[in-house]
Amino acid sequence: MSTPARYDASGQVRPDFRTGQVQPDPGTTTSAAADSSPTPAAPAREKRVTEPAELAANLARFFNRLEDHMADDPANLVLADELTAYLRDCKLRAIARAARAADEGGDYTLGDITRILGITKQSVHELMRKGQTLLAVQRARLGVVDLRERRRRRLDEAGIGERRAANH
Repeated sequence: MSTPARYDASGQVRPDFRTGQVQPDPGTTTSAAADSSPTPAAPAREKRVTEPAELAANLARFFNRLEDHMADDPANLVLADELTAYLRDCKLRAIARAARAADEGGDYTLGDITRILGITKQSVHELMRKGQTLLAVQRARLGVVDLRERRRRRLDEAGIGERRAANH
């Protein structure tokens, strides 16, 4: 059984979003030749951009719901500790990446980062070192370091120099 065709505002038939095929209206007949002809694929959907503030608001709603679960079953309180640790590590990695971008001429300087966080430059450097350690562990776990080293070795063996700066 075919699904009803979808029409746009001008009355034109739109292709099915899942298959890219135009589905005939129920009760209409089509020739075999028309059924076998390929229909153009639906245009690619534009990737939705989630603003950081929107993401933070969604996380806040998520945490409010998690609070309800923890209140109903205190055994779930351990999840808060896990999430707190994960969020702390996420912040440290982000600080390390932002500081590296600042060193490489990014939009924000290290001074900007200290003012945004409201802490001293020494504290930012300390957090940055912790974040760099976490990034190194994460990359090692994902095999990024090994892949980068293998790539570098292959280029050396081929006598080809590095053409792009590595994103650490």
